[in-house]
Amino acid sequence: MITPVPIIFTVFPRDDGSLNRRLVAALCIPSSFQISPPTPTDSSIRIEDRPGMTVYVLRFGGFAGESAFRAEASRLTCTLGDSAPFQRKQYLCCSYDPPIKPYSRRNEVWFLRDEP
Repeated sequence: MITPVPIIFTVFPRDDGSLNRRLVAALCIPSSFQISPPTPTDSSIRIEDRPGMTVYVLRFGGFAGESAFRAEASRLTCTLGDSAPFQRKQYLCCSYDPPIKPYSRRNEVWFLRDEP
């Protein structure tokens, strides 16, 4: 069985909750290529080695666009409350399924935990 990996968008919310148009998209490199990943031929694409991170996650289904991710981010914010140590200037929106998959879709909102 293949473990699904998400397409991850880093978003930067404005004070009113809407998202800035600046997005950062990321894909996980399959483990068989991680030791020596292929070199991108497009200069706007770069390979990053991201350190481990701890995240607060809210999983939800359906076709997720900006409004769905904003609503779920708001719900996660309310669930965590004011005292939870997470970064509020950015969060991650994750989609695990191809656009042609019509049902049982998996999406997640990730809040990066602030380390003490």
